[in-house]
Amino acid sequence: LKASYLVSERRMATIFGLTIAATARSTLSKKLQLLRLCSANVSTLTTMNSYRDNEIGIIKFHTPDSKENIMDTKFMVEFYDCLNKFTQDDSVKGIVVMSGKSGSFIAGADAKIIASCHSVAEATALSLKCQAIMNRIHSNYKPVVAA
Repeated sequence: LKASYLVSERRMATIFGLTIAATARSTLSKKLQLLRLCSANVSTLTTMNSYRDNEIGIIKFHTPDSKENIMDTKFMVEFYDCLNKFTQDDSVKGIVVMSGKSGSFIAGADAKIIASCHSVAEATALSLKCQAIMNRIHSNYKPVVAA
């Protein structure tokens, strides 16, 4: 990845509302290293498309190499960033979230990520990442519709 697109551990901790205690720093640091991904930009998204249709922000999931959309770490970062982009744009009046795959919306979390948690702290960090996305939708003053 190009250095200009890398996301710092501090930014990821802020995005996902993680408080890194000294005792959990190394465990969370390893997980956050996985999240050094491209920041959401239409040209760099890999698990979804993001675009506008008049005053509506559209987020269309399309996890590559998978029959169904799954939430992995890259998906979570991109989805959060897309939500942020549309939430902060005053000209966007609402957000529609949809699947680019016929027959399903999303299967859920990637089982490989869940299995990779080797401690309660790692599982908690993963849960907090998912919760941050839900909190972002909930705290948004614009309507968010799943279609």
